[in-house]
Amino acid sequence: MPINFHISDDLKTLFIFGFHFDQIASTHKLVRDSFVESPWTKNEILEIVFAWCTIMQHSGLPNPYGGEKNRYDAFSRTLIADNDPHSVETCSPAPEEYEAPLRFLMEFPRGDWIWKNELISKYLNAMASACNRRRFFLTNKGHMGIGPVDLKVGDSVSLINSGRLPCILRETGHSSYEFLGEA
Repeated sequence: MPINFHISDDLKTLFIFGFHFDQIASTHKLVRDSFVESPWTKNEILEIVFAWCTIMQHSGLPNPYGGEKNRYDAFSRTLIADNDPHSVETCSPAPEEYEAPLRFLMEFPRGDWIWKNELISKYLNAMASACNRRRFFLTNKGHMGIGPVDLKVGDSVSLINSGRLPCILRETGHSSYEFLGEA
């Protein structure tokens, strides 16, 4: 399906078509304040999982997922961008077995034992990969996602015609937006 767009006569503006889905209500800081190329430590990975889960649980925002279990499942899939990093297929949905590790992590105390469980270790490593240089957010309607590091409260979650993923846009003027990245 072709993308509908129009370029202004002065070639300075690209007009694309789509619709506004929701607005960013809250975000969480990154585990690291600066971008370093070294892999996340195990403690950093756990810190971000617990911090983001706490935000999700206590946001006071609506739950659009139809029940607490479904919200945890959506959160679990959000953290790994609903992608199976071990699949040879591009953009393969996460396996159903990945829904369990997050709830298990929330119910038991932290410790080195976590990394000895193969499924939990695979899940946390997939999460670290998907969330690298990304920021967790919640929308006004209670949806959650991971997006560009520079997103902020008030940015628009939008769907562009023929786009595969929602995107984050920041209003820069009357009906003008800056594309920040995919959500």
